[in-house]
Parts: sequence; C-alpha cells; structure tokens
Amino acid sequence: ELAARIRATAAAQGVTPFMFLLAAYAVLLGRLCGADDLTVSTPSLHRKHPGLHDLIGFFVNTLILRIRPGRCRTHRELVQHVRQTVLEALEHDGVTLEKLMEALRPARDVSRPALRQVAFAMQPGAAEPIEAGPVTFCPWTGDIDLGTARLDVALFFWEDGQAIRGVCEYNVDLLDRGFVADRVVDGYRAVLAEMTADMDQPVGPLVEQAREAREDPTNLTENQKLFWFSRKLHPDVDLYFNRVVVTLEVDGPLDGPRLRAAMDQVVSQRDSLRSIIEEK
Repeated sequence: ELAARIRATAAAQGVTPFMFLLAAYAVLLGRLCGADDLTVSTPSLHRKHPGLHDLIGFFVNTLILRIRPGRCRTHRELVQHVRQTVLEALEHDGVTLEKLMEALRPARDVSRPALRQVAFAMQPGAAEPIEAGPVTFCPWTGDIDLGTARLDVALFFWEDGQAIRGVCEYNVDLLDRGFVADRVVDGYRAVLAEMTADMDQPVGPLVEQAREAREDPTNLTENQKLFWFSRKLHPDVDLYFNRVVVTLEVDGPLDGPRLRAAMDQVVSQRDSLRSIIEEK
C-alpha cells in the first residue's frame, strides 16, 4: 500500500520514485542530525560513450548530491529541489569522483570518506536472472553481506513487482541496531507516510526539532552518548571516531598498570577504540 502511494504521489509531482524516496531520505537525515545542508552520494550508470554499451564491467560513477531541506518550506518544494539537483548532477555525470576530489581538495581524514558519509541508491525495475552457460547472473536483492560498512548510513532500494524493498547498511561503531531500527528504518517509513498524506507539510520545523533532540543525551546511542559526554568536557575538540578525547582527573592513588590492562581488554573487543593513558 505504501509503495503504491509513493508511486502515485511521485507521479503527481512529476518526479521518479527515486527522486521522491531521496527527498524523504533528506527529511530523515535532517531530523536525525539537525542539518539543513546535506551531501548524499549515489551511483550513476556511466555508459554514455557508445564504445561502452556492449562491454561487461562495472562502469559506475559516484555522484555527490547537495540537498538543502532548510531552504524548502514544504515537502512539495523539497521534492522539486531534489528533482532539479538530480537532473543537474546527471548532466555532469562524466565528472568522476576522483576529478571532483582533485578540484575541491577537501580536507582528508582517515576516519571517514571525504565529501560523503551517507548514500542512497535505487535499482529500477525487477531484472530476471540471465543464464550464460554454467554461470547465472542474478539481480542484487540485498542478500549479500559485505562484512563492513563503507559509510555511516546507506539505503539501497529495488523494485520487486509492485513492492519496493530495501536494506540499510550502517556503521556499527557509530550506530547500534536499536537506533537504526527505531530512528532510521521506522523513522523513514514515518516520513514517507507523512509525505504521501500531505505534500504541503512544512519541512523547516523538523530540522529545528532535530537540533533540540540532538542535545538530549537520552535520544542517543551508547557510542553517541560517549561523543556527547566528551563534547561537554572538551567543546573545542573535533570529535569523530578515533579522535574522541576524554581527560579525567583522579584524586588519590591510581593503579596505572591495572588501568592500562583494563583498557587493552576493551580495545581488543572493540577495534574502533583507542586509548593513550598518561599519568601526570
């Protein structure tokens, strides 16, 4: 039922289901992080050159879409903003991500990819398996576990008959399963339900509410609570993954070797954690 409403609403707005779902993703991200200026990466089929049409290979370019939900008053305006952004990006899909990096020269950080931390993709139509002798080529249906997340959060969708199915890939060092299920997956369904029910609902207040909610530590995952606590201790320190800095002052004697042994045990169980213990 929701898939049918998505297609009907998208058609009424003159956009594709991909554009409509991407707009809803932007609303969700605005709610979660309180940002009104977002960059979302998406794959684009890079086969415009006639010589590539009959070649077998992974000819895909990564497009960086800049979406600004804070500049849109309603969902209707946001959907049109996303439509224009996608069309403009496709006009320049010959510019590879590598060339974009060379031109922009963003600050590099080993803890995260440059320019993008979230992704969105949709495979239109339901492809049938192709038999090629002893090899069978099947469409991807989200059943392959790569074992590691490439970005913070990524949503992948594909059409299965009249249904629209999807999977969510996320960084377990940043988000936990409960947060993703409640805030990302269920939150995304809620946004889609709201948008298909009323396209004239305002977007702006959602971003403001997210900023307020982000300051409440009860709304955070365990890892995010650590970041929140660290930021309260050191508001001027840039916190992200392996750059969380916590300084504790202990009154009285401290057993340094036992503390180091305990922290080593924690690190061995969670590779994302690092600790440098200094006694002063």
